Amino acid sequence: CFINTGDQNIYLSVVEDLNIKIMELIEACGTSFAFPSSTVYLEKSEGLNRDHQAAALSKAQSIQETTGFPQPDYPQEWVEPRLDTQIFGPKKPKK
Repeated sequence: CFINTGDQNIYLSVVEDLNIKIMELIEACGTSFAFPSSTVYLEKSEGLNRDHQAAALSKAQSIQETTGFPQPDYPQEWVEPRLDTQIFGPKKPKK
């Protein structure tokens, strides 16, 4: 939903109203939102497999020494500073 206002108080009021209406709609449909939860699984383990660790390290070193790890090849116009971005924080003085 796009809220066409420059007033932060109006924006927050509309967002709050929309969220309450969504919650009422969900409840009217006989369901509800999930609450945050987490599950922890405990397992006994032999620990780090040193052979697998050595093999992975060897493979990574081999790739680095031969072809190197692939890097994204972005067009230059994507890399150059963009004019359509919002700067956050204090502005740094131009030199």
